[in-house]
Amino acid sequence: MSIAELEARLDKLESVAAIQRLKALAAHHVDRYEIDAFADLFVEDGVFVGAFQQHRGRRAIRENIKLWPMMIHYVMNPVIDVDGDRATGRWCFLRPQTAPSGNHYLVGGWYEDDYVRIGGAWKFASVTITNLFCTTYEAGWGNDPVI
Repeated sequence: MSIAELEARLDKLESVAAIQRLKALAAHHVDRYEIDAFADLFVEDGVFVGAFQQHRGRRAIRENIKLWPMMIHYVMNPVIDVDGDRATGRWCFLRPQTAPSGNHYLVGGWYEDDYVRIGGAWKFASVTITNLFCTTYEAGWGNDPVI
């Protein structure tokens, strides 16, 4: 294998790792209501498509995204394809959450993302969420003590 081939292979591996970190940061920021930090993970004209909302542009994401009172994102099973400075990612997720009504849910589905590398940093060009199921927890998970 030539040096150029090794460099290209290393670039792809480092890109996949950087994209995995980007997705983890997105979950981290949303779960902690760090909306500015979440919006900064998108390119200027990035698109966010949620189950109940859609925003085009970093500014619109920052000003308009609606978050539920409690969410914990478990994001897994990434399939990431890198092609130069562009990439796509498909992820499964599981998300316990509390609605504004106070009802508790367990939601599962997938993300379909597009990424772009600008100035050496990977950003979201688009994030699309597809919910596959949503199950209520009538009694809630907060009623049992955690030991």
